Amino acid sequence: MDTVTIPEPVFWFQNLFAALAVGFALAAFIVAWIGNASRSWLQTTGTIVISEVHQISRKTKFFPRIKYEYQVNRKSFLSRILFIGHFIKTYTEDFSRNMVTQYPKGLETKVYYNPTYPSLSVLEPGINKGIISNLITRMIICIICYSLLTPLVLKELLNFLST
Repeated sequence: MDTVTIPEPVFWFQNLFAALAVGFALAAFIVAWIGNASRSWLQTTGTIVISEVHQISRKTKFFPRIKYEYQVNRKSFLSRILFIGHFIKTYTEDFSRNMVTQYPKGLETKVYYNPTYPSLSVLEPGINKGIISNLITRMIICIICYSLLTPLVLKELLNFLST
């Protein structure tokens, strides 16, 4: 019996793009779920201890490097999470500078923390639509790449079936 021979690189790339698409979809779901849950987290007061713009590449990629300290039940915590999904992407210089301006060093601010895991906290609770759209865009790109490889697989299947 003959078998269909799909070129190995096509097969592996197609599986890679499928796995990445599933991963990005799962990440978007988790970020949305935790972001939504953060709206009901408990509040405490924290202090910004580091607030600076970190340049990742020479021109276009920046990151707001903000650390804050807070206490829950007399235990101190240090965090860098501004909102759920904060570390998934890089940002523009303007966005990073705006965040640093909004949270300058020494500022006392509200901190929202998970009551079950008080070390998990954010300064801005809720779902960040920019992060979700970034993950969904990446997922769509992977689906498109997967789809572009599908005709090669179908061609091999049709050749097999016609013999």
